[in-house]
Amino acid sequence: MSIFDLGAAAKLVGQEIFVDTNILIFVDGAHSFDEKQKIYSNLYFELKKNNKLYTSEKCLGEFSNRLTALYYNLDREEDKNIDSFKKYRKSEAFSTSMQCIYDATCQFLNDMEVIKDYRTLDIARAFDDVRSGLIDYCDLVSARICLERDMYFFSDDGDSLYCKGLKIITNNSWMLRNSEKRGELAVL
Repeated sequence: MSIFDLGAAAKLVGQEIFVDTNILIFVDGAHSFDEKQKIYSNLYFELKKNNKLYTSEKCLGEFSNRLTALYYNLDREEDKNIDSFKKYRKSEAFSTSMQCIYDATCQFLNDMEVIKDYRTLDIARAFDDVRSGLIDYCDLVSARICLERDMYFFSDDGDSLYCKGLKIITNNSWMLRNSEKRGELAVL
């Protein structure tokens, strides 16, 4: 049930660490590369040196989809005449963006082991827990993978605080402030 700030996490060696979508986005830096994202990105590369990093195909898919939407929205801000998302996404004009997204995703495929097997996950229970509104499906699946395999969960997403027994690596100030109350808050 531990929550590790980034300083404590930097000392981890020989651990298995699951990397959440928001960290992938921070490391990529496409959205922005402010101080918060630099701090997470630096820790990602530090953890990669001495630990085994994992993610899931769900997180990679979410990463790719969010970047695609981001690049589309940026282009649309510059040119209001751009076609609908699905039409523009397959256009020649958007092909450079799609190549960048592909390259970034492939880099993560090289950096981490990708978990694709969810046979032990109780999907009905997962959706029942999602109904609480405390966590989204992808984060819940990631948390359950971590609990099942005794991995650390590297995330900035406060939703993970609600998962009992999850070892979290974060710089999320709300989670760090509420780590003492976690026993009361962890309900999933």
